[in-house]
Amino acid sequence: MQNNQRVRVWKEARKLATDVHRFADSLPQQKSTELQRQMRQAATCLHQKLDEDSSRNDGNVSGKSIAESMDSLSELEKLYYLSSKMGYVNTVTIEPTLARLGHVKKQVFELRKVLVAKK
Repeated sequence: MQNNQRVRVWKEARKLATDVHRFADSLPQQKSTELQRQMRQAATCLHQKLDEDSSRNDGNVSGKSIAESMDSLSELEKLYYLSSKMGYVNTVTIEPTLARLGHVKKQVFELRKVLVAKK
């Protein structure tokens, strides 16, 4: 179960990271360079941490990478809200992505619960 769950979370995180990069590219270049960089970095970190776990030979997920993935998801949430507050996008525009962020966050949290129960 843990392996299937891990693969599902990894796939969702990969899709989300791709969407974040596209969104960052759509922001106004001259006004939001730092915001774009931070969004890309958080998305890449999310995907990298889960990717590291999916490539482990022992089939285990490390608690540290789960925590770092959750941190990246929280950072992305804040950055999406900031992009709205700065007037770069309408809040309605980012609502579907925020819902997906929440969904991936829930999946990562569930994976963490499985990991903790296994120990």
